[in-house]
Amino acid sequence: MEKSDGLRLLDFLEPDMVPASVLVIESVQYLPALREKFPHAALFAVVAEEDVSRAPEMDELDAAWTVLDYREEVLPFPRKSFDIVLSERMLENVANPQDIASGIGTFIKDTGYLLTSFENIRYWRVLRELMDGHYYAIVHRRYAKPEFERLLYASFYKDIFFAPVRGFRGEEEIEQLVGAGFENRLNDLNTEIWLVKAMRSASDVAKLKAAYTPEVRKRLATLMRRIEYGIDTPQNIGTMLHDGRNQSRDSFRFFRGACDVYACESKSLCGCDRGTVCGKGMKMQGKTAAGADNARIAFITCVNDEEQYEECLLYLRHLRMPQGMEAEYLPVRGAASMAAGYNEAMCASDAKYKVYLHQDTLVVNQEFVRDILRIFEDASIGMIGMVGCRSLPASGIWWDGMRCYGRVLHACEPESVVDSEMKEPEDAYIDVEAADGLLLATQQDIRWREDLFGGWHFYDTSQCMEFARQGYKVVVPNQEADFWCIHCPREKPLASEYKLWQKIFLKEYGDMLSPEI
Repeated sequence: MEKSDGLRLLDFLEPDMVPASVLVIESVQYLPALREKFPHAALFAVVAEEDVSRAPEMDELDAAWTVLDYREEVLPFPRKSFDIVLSERMLENVANPQDIASGIGTFIKDTGYLLTSFENIRYWRVLRELMDGHYYAIVHRRYAKPEFERLLYASFYKDIFFAPVRGFRGEEEIEQLVGAGFENRLNDLNTEIWLVKAMRSASDVAKLKAAYTPEVRKRLATLMRRIEYGIDTPQNIGTMLHDGRNQSRDSFRFFRGACDVYACESKSLCGCDRGTVCGKGMKMQGKTAAGADNARIAFITCVNDEEQYEECLLYLRHLRMPQGMEAEYLPVRGAASMAAGYNEAMCASDAKYKVYLHQDTLVVNQEFVRDILRIFEDASIGMIGMVGCRSLPASGIWWDGMRCYGRVLHACEPESVVDSEMKEPEDAYIDVEAADGLLLATQQDIRWREDLFGGWHFYDTSQCMEFARQGYKVVVPNQEADFWCIHCPREKPLASEYKLWQKIFLKEYGDMLSPEI
């Protein structure tokens, strides 16, 4: 077990908080203090070594013990079981930190939080050792504060707070590092340990969750989002008012106030010319003899949730179409895999332009079609994605790359959104080696590798590599002015079969990679 941070994580606990349940992972030195602070709380402990649970000082704590390695085994608790999960250095000795962080998060209540810590790689002593050619943390990870923050946001935590634990002061060494170009904001170079409190919900949202059922919150957020993006604005304002009358007096005031604001701000969004759209559904004939239809764009989606798809389709039908351009919407139900479903729809449409998107993706940029057609004026560009990386790392996982570009809004919960903004291209777009499959637009038909990827992972990165094999570029557009899409996935850790498809990907494309890390 790593050396303790001196029970400093307890500093995050508010005096008036009375948690019902607390889970401690490995950091069992906290248990006596937790029992003293919260005498009526249910304490749970997970340890890899059974001997720890038998220590004499643990006998009187009335804690429930589980012996397993949290890095290798799934915790045996129901979802949303704990008010607090506490574990020092939890993400320093794991192969996939995001998988562990998001997985642990599924056991935390909506109003709960994670307490953890990490060694700061920017601590002056670590940097000095690196400059001298030494790195004494080979078997575990060290993080910088911005990277750890991004990791937790990507793992579905909403509000994140940091507190520094200062190390031995080295004024002369820090001065030399600053002179060499190292920034020292918030005295980061003298911070040996960062303590972290990661909330499952933002503070305001936590209050909302305590007041309303998930169904009411989802309904309200859905209507407000439609109004915000000009989706049948008068109709949805009326629906909000109707729903508000069925709530309590305070709830009705909230509904009514939201409606008044949106009614005022959305007047200019009503009645716009959305051009010609065509909802013919799946066309079963193949390509015409004349080839692709340059005046047609197909929106292709694998569907297993009709409610999600109907919302996705609602936004697609409100996109403004260029003069003479038609759209068709091709849902694929019962697909054996994502690649198989996309191949089925690709062969069923003669549209030159195809947009493959998840059923939980909302295209909110109403000029989306015009924007991608402008990019596709460059015939060397085969595919456009919303987020991706310039160079795939050795893992083949695009978000592990050093230079990630693009932007997408993530709404994993209806009332809580995170702007997943990475680097922005300096020009209208930038070449990437791989892009995420939440939305991929193409102007060339290349078969998806359903022969290799029979599931729901790596089909997108594989397709990027297939376009590269055919000599076409994959790009990510500049979205600095505003994001183009809202992605609304359910919060969950990576599937257990993810690593299987990763191995298949690396076997097929590993010799094409030139990783920067």
